[in-house]
Amino acid sequence: MKKCVKCGAELRDRDEYCPVCGAKQDGSMGDSPEVVEAEQVKADEAARDRKSTRAEVETIDELARIFAIILGIIGIFTIIMPIFGFITASKLKNGMEKDERLVWGILDCFFCGIVPGVLLIVSYILVDSND
Repeated sequence: MKKCVKCGAELRDRDEYCPVCGAKQDGSMGDSPEVVEAEQVKADEAARDRKSTRAEVETIDELARIFAIILGIIGIFTIIMPIFGFITASKLKNGMEKDERLVWGILDCFFCGIVPGVLLIVSYILVDSND
């Protein structure tokens, strides 16, 4: 029986790789322990590179998902803002009840912007003081 060039485990004559450590057992330069160890170091470095590349890809995928969510939210607000603006403008044109000014002012703060919302809330307060 022959022995493994790396770990010294007993091998069958036809074994090309050690069943204990996995070292190649051919009759080439790989028989010397230094060469086998160098090959193992290269294999370990390649495995580490694959793991770091996989982690980088997963990080990029996660960032892409977050970016897509943010763009979706911006897209929704881009659609909702003009709708609320037109509804508010038409309600103001047709006359708005006092309580409606407060509700639409709060909605406008969220969807159209602070300025139109605050103006409606201030008009709610002023309408109350003028009555």
